[in-house]
Amino acid sequence: MEHSSDFLPSSPERLINRAEETALLSALLAQATDYAVICTDLEGRITCWSEGAQRILGWSAAEIMGGPVEVLFSSEDLAQGCPATQRQIALEQGRTQHAQWYLRKGGETFWGRGELIPLNGSTGEATGLIMILQDRSEEKWISERDNAGFLLRVIESSNECIKILDPSARLRYMSEAGQRLMGIVDFNRVLNCNWPDFWSGQDHAEVLSAIKTAQAGGIGRFTGFAPTFTGEARWWDVQVTSIQGPDGKPGWLLAISRDITELYQTSEALRASEQRFRMAIQAVQGILWTANARGEVVEDSPGWTSLTGQSFEDAKGFGWVKAFHPEDLPMVMQNWMEAVAERKRYTQECRILGQDGQWHLISTQALPVVNGDGSVREWVGVHTDLSGYQAAQEALRQETRRLEIINRIGARLAAELDLEKLVQEATDAAVALIGAQLGAFFYNVINEQGESYMLYALSGVPKEAFAKFPMPRNTAVFSPTFKGEGVVRSDDITQDPRYGKSDTHHGMPKEHLPVRSYLAIPVISRSGEVLGGLLFGHERVGVFTEEHEQLLTGIAGQAAIAIDNARLFQAAQYELAERKRAEEQVQMHNMRLRLLSEAIEKLPSAQSLEALMSIIGNATREISGADGVSIVLRENDECFYATEIASKPLWKGKRFPLEACISGWAMINRQTAIIADILNDSRIDRELYYPTSVRSLVMVPLISEKEGIAAIGAYWSREYTPVPSEIATLEALARSAGAVLKRLEADQALRTLNETLEQQVAERTAERDRIWKLSTDIMLVARFDTIVTAVNPAWTMLLGWSKSEIIGQSCMNFVHPDDKQITSAEIVRLSQGMPSMRFENRYRHKDGSYRWIAWAAAPSDQFLHAVGRDITAEKEQAEALRRTEEALRQAQKMEAVGQLTGGIAHDFNNLLTGIIGSLEMMQARITQGRTDTLERYAKVAMTSAQRAAALTHRLLAFARRQPLDPKSVDVNRLIVSMEDLLRRTLGESIRMEFVTDPNVWVTLCDPHQLESSILNLAINARDAMPEGGCLTIETRNTRLDQAYATLNRSVTPGDYICIAVTDTGAGMSHDVIKRAFDPFFTTKPMGQGTGMGLSMVYGFSRQSRGHATIYSEVGQGTTIKLYLPRFLGEAEEEAEGAVLTEAHRTDTGETVLVVEDEPAVRDLIVEVLKDLGYRPLEAATGPEGLEVLLSDQAIDLLVTDVGLPGLNGRQVADFAREKRPELKVLFITGYAENATLASGFLDPGMEMITKPFPVEVLATRVRTMIERGKKSC
Repeated sequence: MEHSSDFLPSSPERLINRAEETALLSALLAQATDYAVICTDLEGRITCWSEGAQRILGWSAAEIMGGPVEVLFSSEDLAQGCPATQRQIALEQGRTQHAQWYLRKGGETFWGRGELIPLNGSTGEATGLIMILQDRSEEKWISERDNAGFLLRVIESSNECIKILDPSARLRYMSEAGQRLMGIVDFNRVLNCNWPDFWSGQDHAEVLSAIKTAQAGGIGRFTGFAPTFTGEARWWDVQVTSIQGPDGKPGWLLAISRDITELYQTSEALRASEQRFRMAIQAVQGILWTANARGEVVEDSPGWTSLTGQSFEDAKGFGWVKAFHPEDLPMVMQNWMEAVAERKRYTQECRILGQDGQWHLISTQALPVVNGDGSVREWVGVHTDLSGYQAAQEALRQETRRLEIINRIGARLAAELDLEKLVQEATDAAVALIGAQLGAFFYNVINEQGESYMLYALSGVPKEAFAKFPMPRNTAVFSPTFKGEGVVRSDDITQDPRYGKSDTHHGMPKEHLPVRSYLAIPVISRSGEVLGGLLFGHERVGVFTEEHEQLLTGIAGQAAIAIDNARLFQAAQYELAERKRAEEQVQMHNMRLRLLSEAIEKLPSAQSLEALMSIIGNATREISGADGVSIVLRENDECFYATEIASKPLWKGKRFPLEACISGWAMINRQTAIIADILNDSRIDRELYYPTSVRSLVMVPLISEKEGIAAIGAYWSREYTPVPSEIATLEALARSAGAVLKRLEADQALRTLNETLEQQVAERTAERDRIWKLSTDIMLVARFDTIVTAVNPAWTMLLGWSKSEIIGQSCMNFVHPDDKQITSAEIVRLSQGMPSMRFENRYRHKDGSYRWIAWAAAPSDQFLHAVGRDITAEKEQAEALRRTEEALRQAQKMEAVGQLTGGIAHDFNNLLTGIIGSLEMMQARITQGRTDTLERYAKVAMTSAQRAAALTHRLLAFARRQPLDPKSVDVNRLIVSMEDLLRRTLGESIRMEFVTDPNVWVTLCDPHQLESSILNLAINARDAMPEGGCLTIETRNTRLDQAYATLNRSVTPGDYICIAVTDTGAGMSHDVIKRAFDPFFTTKPMGQGTGMGLSMVYGFSRQSRGHATIYSEVGQGTTIKLYLPRFLGEAEEEAEGAVLTEAHRTDTGETVLVVEDEPAVRDLIVEVLKDLGYRPLEAATGPEGLEVLLSDQAIDLLVTDVGLPGLNGRQVADFAREKRPELKVLFITGYAENATLASGFLDPGMEMITKPFPVEVLATRVRTMIERGKKSC
């Protein structure tokens, strides 16, 4: 430990000198290893560092001494000036204690509790401070874990959508109830998403405001609209609060969202109803007004202002009384205050002073609007003159009645979970609301003919009135309702053109209740399912109005919600029952496993067949609960029922033919026979079972060496089908018993063998001799010096050599010269006692040809024994297969190239049109002497030419056969660059969408191979959508964890970039998915595919240390995901075009020979070289160029096309270098194949560029090569 003694207090009175004080302090601090003891000066520089500090914080004294104590504090504490504040408090108060997060050397945090104390010098003044710090992270973790666990259980018990956001408002947690409300299937898809992005418009601003309020320590609250992930419209009441951090300051955020959609919809309905009410009042010349629960006017009434001249400011509160006649005012106020106090209807006739200065006699009516708990929410009233009194009174009565019905039906439906009751309630309420004579709810259940619906509720008439009539069918009148196409309202349904189109009744059946006015509303659930329809009728014409239609649409919506809730309740009840049943099954499964384990432990102890059968039989009966259990042994072609455990055995001791017995079927087919009803199974001879009570049975075979040797049978006197886990348990028991049974049989066979050993030896010897003579494989016996001592007759048949021609010869005399070394090495291994299981070499036939032989050999004391099989045909087939595979791979790539040709040809025609047209316009303008537009036409031509070059490079890169080097790739940029190519490939009938993550990582792979893979996937998707569809290419970051890697052993856990290609095509079956990545597997017709596309994609992913998966459903489409590992580096930027500068020019006028057979290209190169100051020479053919090269003309650089007719460019260069060995050569080629062969094609001093090329690239390459040539000289 190191420290400074300047902080040790000293005084003349101390008996211990300063050295002793320092030693004592060092000893004390060395013992306190559980505490970090740190001394600092008054500015916070560390002057003392204990061993405990090094253990807890990680820094050694040498690393930390003299450094600032601030390195121990978090960035949050530093921002708040925590270190300086603590020093100040300690100096002022004598000490300070604190508990907070600290930093270790590695950057990790821990929770520490510490104390800071001043150190006083000899003068009594503080010269520094000492900090004593202890790591209390474990206690902190246990406390937070317990608190977090309790809070998590509280959160999960809530039915509201509870979310936890990090300080930047990104989503880190959502309760299960919230995920259900939002329709989220996989929470990982939204984890870390920016929560405010879930909202739009004004709601987005409200979210940001609520978050800001919460982060400031307040409570942010707002009401807004946000759809679920299933697209369902939802309104939410949201509260956002902060979660205090350890320092008591706001940190993370808690957002609680309550679904208020139904309340919002009800409010909207009430608001619409209120609007209709106001319009009704206006229609009868009434003045609508509202007051709060105390009777005070709080809302403006324009009608009141128009009548009395009072402004809202004058009338609010009780200011309205000023307009009443003085004689009437006491009566008005007394009656009004009584009505307010007793919450009863208010009715009054009185006089008010109008704006015209005259007294008007009015009638005032008011009703309290009551909350669910009986309290008054507000008063709604109307002032009318007596001339319109009756009309206004009737309108008020009707609207009040409708509001009461809507409130009642809403409350009733929300509380009712009985489906039949709630539907009846909705139907009754609707009939009462619109004054229909009859109403009915028909549940949307269609019969096999697709015609009828089920009557669920009837109102207004007894059900007997419809009992004799059939259910309505899917006619033109009913179809729009039950298909959910919309409301059907008719003033006279008998005059509707859709009426009377049914084949049976041509309208309503005879004696049907007369219906003229007709109204039908579909009841549609939140999922879009049409649950049924509400149908209403009246014998009069024109009864139902648009208002009725709107009201019933609201009731239908409430009914749909209630039906959904009832269904959810029923589903929950079913889920609870299923969960209970599952728990019982788990208990039963565990019991079976226990019984199986006990039986398996007992099996090895069985020393006789009887003991073995007893263990198996008892275990089987306990596991299955069967009425009886039989153990059946296979004896040749018979089934012997050796034992039976039952109250009354049925077949014990009996034998049945193997082919006629169900136990024989199980043994022959080596599979379990499960028969739920013996009377309905063709495998059963029912005559054997009629005298018994057996109804169901299971027969499990015991299999050894792929042969059924016995069976376990269990039978029941009732119909019974064992569950899969029960069958699996019995089959596990059978597998274990089969091994023991085989051992017992082997023991018996050994005893029998010992008794007949001598006879068997003779028989085996004879059998060996027969094998030696009859085998078609060659056999030999040889000494370890390779001399053959015995061969079988197959040598003559296979290799043509007779026995006498081989015996006594060295076997090496017949081995192919190229195989002698490996053959000798194998013989040495055999001589060392190591057997050879498979060794291949070539042996000479007597006719001089060679045969491939696969040997198996074993050594004995003095000899080696070998058996060889001719595998020549197999070798030839393997080689043929390899060549075929290579050809098919290239054919598949060429097939893809061919599929691109049409689209690319179309693109080239468009681009050439732009180039040619622009050049023609430039030519015309030059002729006219107009140069002002030349630059614009030049830019158009240059843009079209560059796009054509890009298309050419992409096609040639795809067709390239040699692999390219991996590079760091930005997959988003690569995919976007392929857009034109993909769109031409897919055609106009397929829509293409890109969903790219802007923050996607970089990967390391071959970009051209990745382009080929994406193009292959796009072509496959196109072929799967012959009628058109949508192709989506998505990129995102993902992590494949250890659990995923365990299920997919070829995957290494880590970060990956995922490229998903999704189509809406025909999809794949499970069997096709399992083989889709296999080479040569295809579902396309002959000649339309090689089966190598997906195989190449998979191979590319594996070579790039990645992974590929297929997700598909028949009829739904396919998603293929390509996972490429993350690369921790920057993506390589595409090279930007250079610009001609003075650096490209030459001052010495070097000579450059240009050999090019295409005049346009040759003229361009010559013109560029002249502009740059070179002396260009030109030749149109190889011989012309060679003539110049063989002359005495000085030439600094040869620029030649590779593909010259006759004498090609390489030949010209080779001939020229015989005379000019140092000649620099720049090859020009338009073929990608030549570019890929450049590594073997080019000699030193040679380089290559591909057409088309920018003149800047040509100029740079020419300048570089000439300068490099000068330096080498």
